[in-house]
Amino acid sequence: MRNYHTTTAKFHFLSIKMKKLFFKILFVNLLILEILSFILIRFFYIEQPPKSYKQGYLPYFIDTEEAYTTWHYKNTTTHHIGPKWNVEYKFNSHGARDKERSEKSTAKRFLFLGDSYIEGYGIKQENRVSDLLEKSTGIECINLAVSGIGQTQMSLIYNDLGAKFSHDVLFVSFYPFNDFRENDFKNREKYYSNRYRPYRTKDSTGNYLLTYFLNKAEESEYYGSKFSTKGFFSLLISDINAEMAFAEKVKTIFFNFTYTGALLKGATERLNHIANKKEKTQNSELEKPVHHLEHTKKEDWEILEYELSQIKQMAGNRPVVLLLIPHPTDFAYRNSAGAETKVQTKAKELSTKLNLKHIDFLELLPATEVKKLYIKNDDHWSAYGNKKAHDIVVKKLSAFKLNP
Repeated sequence: MRNYHTTTAKFHFLSIKMKKLFFKILFVNLLILEILSFILIRFFYIEQPPKSYKQGYLPYFIDTEEAYTTWHYKNTTTHHIGPKWNVEYKFNSHGARDKERSEKSTAKRFLFLGDSYIEGYGIKQENRVSDLLEKSTGIECINLAVSGIGQTQMSLIYNDLGAKFSHDVLFVSFYPFNDFRENDFKNREKYYSNRYRPYRTKDSTGNYLLTYFLNKAEESEYYGSKFSTKGFFSLLISDINAEMAFAEKVKTIFFNFTYTGALLKGATERLNHIANKKEKTQNSELEKPVHHLEHTKKEDWEILEYELSQIKQMAGNRPVVLLLIPHPTDFAYRNSAGAETKVQTKAKELSTKLNLKHIDFLELLPATEVKKLYIKNDDHWSAYGNKKAHDIVVKKLSAFKLNP
């Protein structure tokens, strides 16, 4: 009997030791997995960081009470976090992603209006085409670009803010891939149903009116005061107190607070995207939509012409340079077309009509280096792409006789 109890006690003791060893091994492996996930995300940008990290920063654009609506916080530093980048954005006292600028200057200065390409989406500020141009020429380059806008908002930004700054040459971006959409009031429900945005619409006499979607800026999902930074513990308490089942809470906390969860979430979303894309391709109609470089819709070109004419009028005697910026897929399409596309031709004709200088980056950027020109798996210029664009601008300024 004694041997039986002794054996049982030993077995129980070994069982406890095995359980402790198992949990130790499990904890160590989970810790290693978390450390590995942290390294992959924070240093190699495999996926985006967990929500607990991202909510420590304010958004890099907001809808404000300003006439042009989409802009930035003033005197603020935040981070733009994407799949392949984690970049610091600094906004000056005017709310521009730029160094502090005096409104008046006797020195020669350039001013840039544009969207995410000119703002420097996903790259360091010093790598943008405007900053590179300032460094190489010694001419101040004021950057008033902001992500997600078209020429209607560029025109309003120039009228409300840009006109305050003395400048000698004005650069305006044109991105055919989505600028027609950005300017079109008919797209407000499909793309911007929760945003306070300005559009040009015609009245009964054919004159353009400025129409805002949503009644006031405060109704926008991106209204500035709706955002605040949240610390680790405040977000944790919020998730703990959320009304959901216990298992769902554990899952939410896992995804929101661990890099392992963020990596798993990103991988799942990526696989779902691939599956949906494959299904969409299999079920797609045989007839392909018209490529954006063949966009000829009369109303859209009329709005673009109106906005550019307004900008040109406000610029007075200053030269205005229109920058045609290509999507990464445009190079292959242009090559397969075997000739200049309709958008390229019409943009040149419009520039001539309005007496604008014209730089067509689709024509001038090296088509053989597309992968280097753009951020990996993204549609925006990389630091290398900005450098190449800068080189083209420098040559064109000389040709336009606008160089120092």
